[in-house]
Amino acid sequence: MSPSAQTPGLPPSAWSRRQWLKAVGAMGTGLIVGVPLAGCSATPALPARRAEDGASLGAFLQIAPDNTVHFYQPRAEMGQGAVTGMTTLIAEELGVAPEAIHVHLVGAHEAYRPPGLPIQVTGGSASIKAHFEQLRLAGAQVRQAIAQAAALELKVSVTDLQLVDGQVVMGGQRWPYGHFAAAAAAQPLPENVALKPVSAFAVIGRSRAPLDALAKSTGAASFGLDIDLPNLHRAALLRCPVIGGRLKSVDDAAAKATAGVVSVVKLPHAVAVVANSTWVAQQAVAKLKAEWELPPLAKHSSASMRADMDQAMREQDGQSAVNEGDVSQALGTSQQRLDATYWAPHVAHATMEPMNCTVRIAAGRCEVWTGTQAPDLAAAVAAHFAGVSRDQVTIHAQFLGGGFGRRVNTDYVAEATQVAKATGLPVQVVWSREDDMRADYYRPSGLMHMQGGLDAQGRIQALSAKRVGANVTAHFVDDAGEALFSNYVPWGMAEWLSERGYGLFEHVTVDSSSVEGLLGDYQVANRAVRQVTVDHGVRLGFWRSVGHSFSAFAIESFIDELAHQAKQDPVSFRLQHLQHDARLAAVLQEAAQRAAWGQAPAGHFQGVAAHRSFDTAVAQVVDIAMDGSKPVVKRVTCVVDCGVAVNPDIVVRQMESGIVFALSAALMGEITFEAGAVQQSNFHDYPPLRMHETPEITVHVVPSQAAPTGVGEPGVPPLAPALANALFAATGQRLRSLPLRLA
Repeated sequence: MSPSAQTPGLPPSAWSRRQWLKAVGAMGTGLIVGVPLAGCSATPALPARRAEDGASLGAFLQIAPDNTVHFYQPRAEMGQGAVTGMTTLIAEELGVAPEAIHVHLVGAHEAYRPPGLPIQVTGGSASIKAHFEQLRLAGAQVRQAIAQAAALELKVSVTDLQLVDGQVVMGGQRWPYGHFAAAAAAQPLPENVALKPVSAFAVIGRSRAPLDALAKSTGAASFGLDIDLPNLHRAALLRCPVIGGRLKSVDDAAAKATAGVVSVVKLPHAVAVVANSTWVAQQAVAKLKAEWELPPLAKHSSASMRADMDQAMREQDGQSAVNEGDVSQALGTSQQRLDATYWAPHVAHATMEPMNCTVRIAAGRCEVWTGTQAPDLAAAVAAHFAGVSRDQVTIHAQFLGGGFGRRVNTDYVAEATQVAKATGLPVQVVWSREDDMRADYYRPSGLMHMQGGLDAQGRIQALSAKRVGANVTAHFVDDAGEALFSNYVPWGMAEWLSERGYGLFEHVTVDSSSVEGLLGDYQVANRAVRQVTVDHGVRLGFWRSVGHSFSAFAIESFIDELAHQAKQDPVSFRLQHLQHDARLAAVLQEAAQRAAWGQAPAGHFQGVAAHRSFDTAVAQVVDIAMDGSKPVVKRVTCVVDCGVAVNPDIVVRQMESGIVFALSAALMGEITFEAGAVQQSNFHDYPPLRMHETPEITVHVVPSQAAPTGVGEPGVPPLAPALANALFAATGQRLRSLPLRLA
């Protein structure tokens, strides 16, 4: 996840059309849209060639004389379909097929920041939502400019022309867009360009194969691990077993004596071995003998952390995040009352491609090759550790082999830059799977105590939640604050400011990521949410769907318990309290119908959950069967309303991906600590769902003409509670702790 998750409802029209038009210009001899990107690298993401002349680089579009169209993709591609989705937006208004556009991933530049946000970041399921109008408008501007230039040259009215598939058509003649690109660039771009209505969409809303599929299938797509440079050396690092520890001393004699090792570099938190191959570097790291100054986290285990949270739940009131009506009075007059406490553990991102970064520092410049969700943060970090100005840093963006929020952080960029600076060599740092598992930025663990009261008709008249746990945004501010603030103050001051986030979210305001979604979207007159901060120093980060990943488990399990206490059907009970939310109610009804709710075959049991996150409504029904005492997930039925589905097939894939990701966490995901050290190390003790364990998944995308919302994360939250509710139907056991384990 990313900080954009803290800005829910980011409007696609955050830039007014007039502001956008001011940023659109004609420069040089070709047609460009946006601002020139001096010093910014744009590395080809797909097989493509750049125009040698006739067009200048702009923020988004370039049309060459040979009629090739180049789109400079502003968001990272980590499997979520951003390349295909965002290219489709351009293609729709430009009047070309998405497959005809050459796509390039871009480096760091303020022009690529999402509208309304201060940093260039991919996350919060916001890529399509944030750029839906902006990129369409860019395509429409170019299309109209081409039409006007063609009309002038051909001495006809614009209305006499048709623009079809990258061609200007008049009568029986055709001219490519590229023929008029230079002339279009020489004229002021039109200021009032109407966007197509949804009803006129030709490519938006239609399923198409992913544009990057061929490149990824053939190995043409470049990931961070693929980078090779002249004289490139590889580095592996020995880090303190307790995150946050500092190096006291190291015996590196045996490592230095290993054939192929060229250098050993001491960092504040680690020791790096630089060698002629990753294998040699990793073998030499195993020979290091280091002593560490351990942080306070070393005094804690998972058991002691949980005990501290239990105590805080009993003894502390915490901060108020929501307070509507009079919950105390309403609970006191309820005909029935229910209290339940839910637990979510730390979990890891466990991306398929472990963290890696390649850095070359030469002639006062620093080049960085990596997959990152936040390239301008990476550029700031690289500039600091390389000792160069930020405009001397080039980020060569690569495909990401999974992100899920992990690659918003830039620790691996900092490591690679420090090692390259110390050795004077181009260096690639590659983390092992064990490094990745034991030095992650974990989803925070937490307790959630829910209280509900029912009136005589079995309706909820009071609903409250209290969460105990750490605040992930405080950790993000601490981790990224230097890069965020160093534009305005010296690095040391930025570091001091970044550490103030902990106190801010503990004493002044509530971190929305800690409590988002805890009451769901149910209509209840008396509602309250409180947050109690308990932070043991575990390094935390945004994890796919952020707070919703645990809050949905609590609220959707609790709603099911309330329905059972009221002796009502769980679907009907939810619908009674969703009369104000037509979209969430609709997906719930549709999921129940498609899953044949209440009509499970003999030996099958069903559970349901519905949750809104990132402005997207999702409902899921889980069907299970029992193999002795072991549950077998047979089918997951998912219905999603995400507004306009730019590419319905990608929406389906993201729901499927989220379900598999969430099912892995719900059944097996748990990071545990002993003396501050992570106990898990690889996929044998932190297993993802295997193919033979994956259930049948059916996804229905609700047709809509509303503005698009997020799809990368909303498939995750409903799965765990729907599964827990199915397990209750099968066994009578209420499982209130993740991962779900039957007694």
